[in-house]
Amino acid sequence: CRSDKFPDGRFFSVFTFASSITPELGEMFTRYDNGYLVLSLYDLGPGGAGQAIEPSAYGGYVAAEIRKAQENSTRSGNVPFQLAIPAAASTKEFESYQGNFSGFSQTEYVEAALDAIDASGVREDDRFLGIALWGFSRYMAYPPHTNSTFEPASPPEDVKRILAERM
Repeated sequence: CRSDKFPDGRFFSVFTFASSITPELGEMFTRYDNGYLVLSLYDLGPGGAGQAIEPSAYGGYVAAEIRKAQENSTRSGNVPFQLAIPAAASTKEFESYQGNFSGFSQTEYVEAALDAIDASGVREDDRFLGIALWGFSRYMAYPPHTNSTFEPASPPEDVKRILAERM
């Protein structure tokens, strides 16, 4: 990533899950001190797209993913990371799928994620670079370009308020 135009290299990030942090990946991201990982805290747990996870169970999956991120980062050279939460619908954390209400609100998912983040102590971890937000779109579908739509496609006002208070 170094050139005459960029003698100090370029900064880069990769989106993945905590289980993908390996020593080889860590070496790539720490060699020049110019990279970090964005780790998904959404689309977690069993089941496929369109099977909503209960927010209380989701909070447990988030906590486990954070532990795995910290452990794997330590084993892999202390890779810096962000944690990405579902401010809008993902394939397992959503309010409705194809027009059918899940019984849960996006607010519940965001609060569960932030509660798990706060309880984990990760905010005090020097490798933690903050929270990334999934979903500012007009349309969320999986697979892409289908009518298999998830709502909300963008964070609702109550989610924005919670994020403003707690991030």
